[in-house]
Amino acid sequence: MSFNFDRRTFLKGAGAVGAASLLAACGEKSNNTGNGAAASGAAAPNSTGATPLKEFISFESGNRELESWNMLYSQRAEDANVVTNLWDGLLSFDCYGKVVPAIASSWEHNEDATVWTFHLRDDVDWVDCNGEVKAHLTSKDFLVGFEWVMNAIKNEANNTSMPNDTIVGAYEYYQLTKEAGDAAADMTYEDMLAAGVGIEAPDDYTLVFTCPSACPLL
Repeated sequence: MSFNFDRRTFLKGAGAVGAASLLAACGEKSNNTGNGAAASGAAAPNSTGATPLKEFISFESGNRELESWNMLYSQRAEDANVVTNLWDGLLSFDCYGKVVPAIASSWEHNEDATVWTFHLRDDVDWVDCNGEVKAHLTSKDFLVGFEWVMNAIKNEANNTSMPNDTIVGAYEYYQLTKEAGDAAADMTYEDMLAAGVGIEAPDDYTLVFTCPSACPLL
């Protein structure tokens, strides 16, 4: 099931919080779902048989360095053209601009379209640049990513306007972290939830967003 929205900013904001680290979420099912991070100084095992990535050059990076590979932070369109090809959000758009599933396989809303529930696929892993599986993706990763975006000390970016406008309590939490100063660096998604931000993960594959006003269908 899928919907078309007249507030694409909500979908972009929801997709943006899908990244909880600088690893990339891979949509292909893998038999290896363990945390196979290599020990410090050791090379990661190449279980895929692919040639490890040594250098990356694209039409965007050929003449300049990217400002940031952090998809939660990057504010430049040129960077986004590269990093958005390295991860999936909850939803995506097809070539006709229609909303289609990505990490979320289905979703629904309440009667007034202020509460949106996304049901995540259970076959998505975090992988590194060589395609090595590092961890299994769950709804908790979205909480971690959202907290990082909305934490003024961790983020220090200007990309908070969409979640500020579309998620209950997001702006207030951002201001709280600014007032907390350096102590905000130790705040976690549990602190965010305790502050009343409208995002929750009832189980490993369900994510719920609460909006301050309706995000209706077209």
